[in-house]
Amino acid sequence: MPIKSRWSTPTPRTSLPSWVFGNEQHGPRNEKIAFVDADDPKNTLTIWEFELYSKRLAGGLRHLGVTPGDRVLVFCENGIFVPCLFFGIIMAGAIYTGATSSSTALELSYQLKDSDSKVLLTSTNLIETAVESARTVGLEKSHIFHQDARNHHQINMSHEGVTHFAYVANGEAHLLLHRLQQEAWLGPYPARALCFLPLNHAAAQTTFIANYPKMGVETYIMRQYNFNDMLRHIGNYQITELMTAPPIISSLVANSALVGKSLRSVKNVICGTAPLALATEKRANALFKDDRVVIRQGWGMTELTCLGTMNDPRLACSPGSVGETAPNSAIKLMHGKNPEATRETTIDQNGRRWLKTGDIAYLDLWGPGARIYIIDRSKEILKVKGFQVAPAELEAILATHPDIIDSGVVSINTQGHELPRAYIVRRSGAGITAHDIMIWVESKVATYKRLNGGVVFVDAIPRTQSGKILRRVLRDRAKEEANGFISVKAKLA
Repeated sequence: MPIKSRWSTPTPRTSLPSWVFGNEQHGPRNEKIAFVDADDPKNTLTIWEFELYSKRLAGGLRHLGVTPGDRVLVFCENGIFVPCLFFGIIMAGAIYTGATSSSTALELSYQLKDSDSKVLLTSTNLIETAVESARTVGLEKSHIFHQDARNHHQINMSHEGVTHFAYVANGEAHLLLHRLQQEAWLGPYPARALCFLPLNHAAAQTTFIANYPKMGVETYIMRQYNFNDMLRHIGNYQITELMTAPPIISSLVANSALVGKSLRSVKNVICGTAPLALATEKRANALFKDDRVVIRQGWGMTELTCLGTMNDPRLACSPGSVGETAPNSAIKLMHGKNPEATRETTIDQNGRRWLKTGDIAYLDLWGPGARIYIIDRSKEILKVKGFQVAPAELEAILATHPDIIDSGVVSINTQGHELPRAYIVRRSGAGITAHDIMIWVESKVATYKRLNGGVVFVDAIPRTQSGKILRRVLRDRAKEEANGFISVKAKLA
């Protein structure tokens, strides 16, 4: 039986640009600062300039021959004009697709070809990679740029028009319909946000490019993430809103001595993109000077335009929970051992189509308002001697150790047996050994969950820009170590 959200909110029947910018041509809202260059705060964009430059780009794209439904790929670093690229593409009737700025020429070529993009918008720093990729797929050099146009006319768009062609972690492309679900509530204070997440990621786009300008939140955009710069910007600009990811929360905990009073202005902290260990969450909450400030975890998918659950700001946040079902939606628990039901991404039942997320979760009650706790991803579960082992559970335990900053758990095949192996980042100067960790974990888990596959110390856990552990990279490394291709400097005997 599905659990429906206890909230219902009207969905605006309008296009995304109309929803964000409205119909007001002049007024105090349009003079409000929307974006500030965090590295050079003299560079700003007002709401009016944001809309103007977006329209100019839209005109330029249409002049170039871009027609409704064409894909335009954006390949650049963070910056205050990235939101203009996003909306300019949409206003032209085209479909936005974004590539991470760390993409190689091979990766960018694949996305150009797979998305069938007609235009590539890039930055000066990345032009060589862009040109090489375009040459590979046969995209003309004249289509690797963006230009202004005098024609600011905006074409009519349906509220059900596709705006975004997104690439998720498994490399498949998904079309998103842009129905915004709700306007989030913010307290009665001058809200200022800091964006250090990549703006090619759907979570950053929905928050910083769409919702915050609509709500009048001033957003400071970092060109690239740096921990010390982030702390400095939070303090200098009196940032109140933080949208972050587990690796950044872990960095705050690991460098608590450097944090000091930097976080005193913060009022709201949302953490998403990957599960945050409960122990890390509790240690991070202690860094905020106001007891009312707690980290609120969220859950969603690119396919859901990110928002799948939310925490009611009027209620005390339950540690470890990602909140309850978002407004206008419903959730249903599926039987994970039904191979027929798990063969496809979607399931049709009783005239309704359900999207299977692949998350393993439990609820604190059955009904509206149920709080959801994400345990792990079904495809990441390890099978050890016939038992299921959740890597996230072991990582959560490892996070409670004072000398462990970060960890990633995968399986390794040893003499035909799958065993858990942990890759661990130690705190600087810590003398803890792999054997110490083995003994410590043994006292906390069942026999089959022990780290009998080994402990390997590494400098960093490989993660995506959005914070998800790249388990494929760890699995490949474990396989090479098992085959003797890579020497393991520190592992269990």
